[in-house]
Amino acid sequence: MGKAEIERFGKALEGDAALAEQVKAAGNDPAAVAKLAKANGFNFTEQDLRELIASKKGQLSEQELDKASGGGWAYTVNYVAVV
Repeated sequence: MGKAEIERFGKALEGDAALAEQVKAAGNDPAAVAKLAKANGFNFTEQDLRELIASKKGQLSEQELDKASGGGWAYTVNYVAVV
């Protein structure tokens, strides 16, 4: 369930600038992001997020790298990555 919820959260970030700003303010802290997500109705844990990030480490596409160059969180349909 964690991966699906993280994907749903990432899609929500694309459509909600205020939520995206809150995530950006949380920085590279998976615990803070998971807490923020939970407060906004998403059900995944810090550990879910850490595991997904670790499984995708080093697998960014050119588009994802472009998004990541600004700092904060880069989202794809497959995962959320701390950059």
